[in-house]
Amino acid sequence: MVITFHTVSTNHLERALRFEPTKCSEIWRFVTYMLVHDDWYHLILNVVIQCIFALLLERRQGHLRVLLLYLLGGVTGVLGASCVHPDLVIGASAGVYALLISNIADIVLVSKKKKKKKYLTVS
Repeated sequence: MVITFHTVSTNHLERALRFEPTKCSEIWRFVTYMLVHDDWYHLILNVVIQCIFALLLERRQGHLRVLLLYLLGGVTGVLGASCVHPDLVIGASAGVYALLISNIADIVLVSKKKKKKKYLTVS
């Protein structure tokens, strides 16, 4: 979907969807900015990393949880970015970071659970 959007989008449409701190009353911009990318390299890198981390996480957490995590990570990321650096925000990097951090947390929790299970089995 994002690749198709990048292919057919116009400058006017991209300006209507990207996040601009001066237009905070336009609530859709908190999510739609993730559809707008600077160039093909930015887009492909985000899509590949999204697929890798989302697929790994979906196996254990399910599709709906991963989708919610991705969207909430994107909204949280744009809010944080607008506080630190009030400028245009484009790309899905905040959602990708949310997936990455969630994968790390999932790996740590699963490894702790396995160690605990191993300990209980030995005792």
